[in-house]
Amino acid sequence: MVTLETEVGLLVGCHVVEVGMRQAWPFLTFADPASGRETRLYVDASMRVSPDQVAMRQDDERLLTALDRVNMLTVDTAEVSDGHLLLTLEDRSVSVSGEPNDLTSDDVWRLSVHQPAAPSGTEGDDEVRARARLARLLRDEAVPVGFDYPPDFLHVVRLGVEDLEPWVLLFDAELHRRLHGLAERYPGTLVPFAARVDNDDVACWDLGLPRGRVVIVHDWASPGWERRAELEDFGAWLHQAVDDCLELGVVEQEWSAGRSLRSS
Repeated sequence: MVTLETEVGLLVGCHVVEVGMRQAWPFLTFADPASGRETRLYVDASMRVSPDQVAMRQDDERLLTALDRVNMLTVDTAEVSDGHLLLTLEDRSVSVSGEPNDLTSDDVWRLSVHQPAAPSGTEGDDEVRARARLARLLRDEAVPVGFDYPPDFLHVVRLGVEDLEPWVLLFDAELHRRLHGLAERYPGTLVPFAARVDNDDVACWDLGLPRGRVVIVHDWASPGWERRAELEDFGAWLHQAVDDCLELGVVEQEWSAGRSLRSS
């Protein structure tokens, strides 16, 4: 069973290859030199970059400058304790609080894993990789009664599509966490498959609706107020997700251009 501690442990030996800000969240991207896997750490709580920095909130203007000091360093140890995350990187460390602050909108921190595209090879190798991706979905007793994944969704997973920021597909421990959380907060049976990284929206299949229909749930909203949209099927959602991804890219380019002009 994949746990958060297991995922955090996979950061050991990885290099920090990118630091930045995604919407309101600082992030670090770690690359595994052996497999090419990339893992992005999103932070939505106070954090500290030691040895020479005090704790800073996620909106602190000094934070990205501090994080730049660990860019290209290698993770030596990675630990989770009571929700607190501690990474040591050579002669420095990055710690993230396990307690939310007034800016926290959901998790205090989370990991988003991107598996590298499968290299061209034999058909057998491609099939093994595809089956490994499918194994990260809900399986056996975790699958709600009466639910089957739509074929077009499984096809997308087999191809290795995971990240259409601001949307990311859900896998492993994060998928299970979302499934159980939605069941506790809302009536009916919701099967999540994707979440936005810039707000609390979750794309789900609703077993109370005609087969295959997708609902967008604004997680943590009061029961009765959580449903933001309903789509015909996964294909309709995928088209919308691509549009959102392209729109986000345009916004980020405009923001970067404006920032460059202000700095000049």
